[in-house]
Amino acid sequence: MPPLSFELDDEDDLEIVPGTEADLTPEDLQLLGSDELSADLGEDEELKDRIFPLDITAGDLDVPGAELDDDNEEIGEEDEENNPYSIGGDRHENLEEESDPGR
Repeated sequence: MPPLSFELDDEDDLEIVPGTEADLTPEDLQLLGSDELSADLGEDEELKDRIFPLDITAGDLDVPGAELDDDNEEIGEEDEENNPYSIGGDRHENLEEESDPGR
């Protein structure tokens, strides 16, 4: 038996029509879960049943030196790469500033 082939013509109308078996019941929606969580049963599963609000802003983190450029951040001129916690580049070399580079 040859495989079935399915081609769409421009005239074919494949939209969902209310009142047909394509409708979702409230039970179906509950089983599907939130559209904001991944359905792969991974780390999001733990978020589904949490009892505390999720804080994703991390506003309570204490980053040494972060307050040094707060005034500049407020006017949109943040220069984070020159803050002490950012010195050293991607390879984290020269992490300490030297007062006498010739040493």
